[in-house]
Amino acid sequence: MSNALPDNPYTNDQDDREAARMMNNITKTVFAPIYPVMAEQIASIHGITAGTCIDLGSGPAALSISLAKVTDLLIHAVDKSPHSHAIACDNIRKAGLENRITPVRSDVCTLPFESNFADLIISRGSLFFWEDLSGAFNEIYRVLKARGQNPYRRGVWKRGNQKSNFPADG
Repeated sequence: MSNALPDNPYTNDQDDREAARMMNNITKTVFAPIYPVMAEQIASIHGITAGTCIDLGSGPAALSISLAKVTDLLIHAVDKSPHSHAIACDNIRKAGLENRITPVRSDVCTLPFESNFADLIISRGSLFFWEDLSGAFNEIYRVLKARGQNPYRRGVWKRGNQKSNFPADG
């Protein structure tokens, strides 16, 4: 395999294993400085520092770990990849955050959470791997609490009486 990540690493086990390994390496080297900055920005801009957070497409859980270090959030690091899930479990254990971050192996379209579960949903760079965007955003809408936030695109998506850019809202 080349040094480039495949377009969709979930298509076969070997590509998935290599993509997970490469992403873990990148998050600990080149991208290492950005995750604490992103976590601080998420906490300060959105003001949600306690409650339940879902990190979609968490990969090796670098953003989850950084966010747990600056908030009191209980975080669910969700990734479809079995290899990313295994690496995330190891990284979370090494960070001593097993009581704050729960690794979850799931597709974004079939999240194993009840409706109105999360106060905050985050993701970094996973959108391009989602095969069913409409299904994914409908599922995000389902699990996000009425006053929850998803700072995924340019702004914050909110439910309830506030303006929303969710596909389910039309």
